[in-house]
Amino acid sequence: MRRGLFFAFILAGGWAAAATGFGEPARPAAPVSVETRLSRRQVAIGEPFLYTVAIKASRETEIAPVPGEKKLGGADVLKATSRERRFLGRRTVIYSFELVAYEAGELPIVPVPVKYRPAAAGGDWLEVRTKEEKISVGSLLQGVAADKASLRDIKSPLGLRSARRVWWYLAAALLFGSLAAWFFRRRQEAQPPVPAPPRPAQEIAYEQLEALRRKDLIRQGMVAKYYIELSDIVRRYLENRFALRAPEMTTQEFLFHARQAAALKGDHQALVRDFLECCDLVKFAKYVPAADVAEEVFLSARKLVDETKAEAVVSQSLEEAA
Repeated sequence: MRRGLFFAFILAGGWAAAATGFGEPARPAAPVSVETRLSRRQVAIGEPFLYTVAIKASRETEIAPVPGEKKLGGADVLKATSRERRFLGRRTVIYSFELVAYEAGELPIVPVPVKYRPAAAGGDWLEVRTKEEKISVGSLLQGVAADKASLRDIKSPLGLRSARRVWWYLAAALLFGSLAAWFFRRRQEAQPPVPAPPRPAQEIAYEQLEALRRKDLIRQGMVAKYYIELSDIVRRYLENRFALRAPEMTTQEFLFHARQAAALKGDHQALVRDFLECCDLVKFAKYVPAADVAEEVFLSARKLVDETKAEAVVSQSLEEAA
């Protein structure tokens, strides 16, 4: 008897397992689920409310950013933010939209497309959309009587009580305008004049180079003076152009600081080094170069200004970016 009851119990359990699907493999969870939430279901015209989209997926699933829209159905988007949370191999991306509606009635919040790419999908993007929500927007005139809500007619123009009062008003306005103009003029006169903007460094250098050429010092035999003035022109140009205290440094000190400040590129540093060392030979070693060498040094100084002036640097940077 007991054995029969035991077999009957096992047989009933088998039937129940077959009916409920016991023993079948569990179905895998959806790769991406989307939930939406409205902070309020009823708002007034012009009253902001929050619309939240929560995207839940596995950590390996790649989720594309939700495209920014100016409107979601009948509501305007004031601000959109996003944040992400991770927990136990799952990730949740939350988009928050601050919305506002300017029309009364039952307005729809259109579905938001969400694109994702599972790790085992072979690089194909899939899409799921949020469900459509609705928001009830009430008018600010709800509950107001019809006669009070309608537009009223304009009032009749007010008559002038007396002409004398009008003249007083005009005199007061004229006096006030005169005082305001006098005060403004005095304030403008008290302000110091705006100083003129400084001249570009290359413009000053070009003028000084041309003035040095007109002196014709090489032909007059004043070679040392020629090189000293040429060296000073280049040093002052570098000081104004790159904010380097070039006239107060030796050649080696200046080259060291130029490398540290990255003011000059490598080819320009070599050009400055050769130029300054040539000038130092004349100034300190009593070296007397030929006239053609002096002309080459002059041209190298002008080339340095041409290639390092502000316009040339900006043009070169644009060419490198292109």
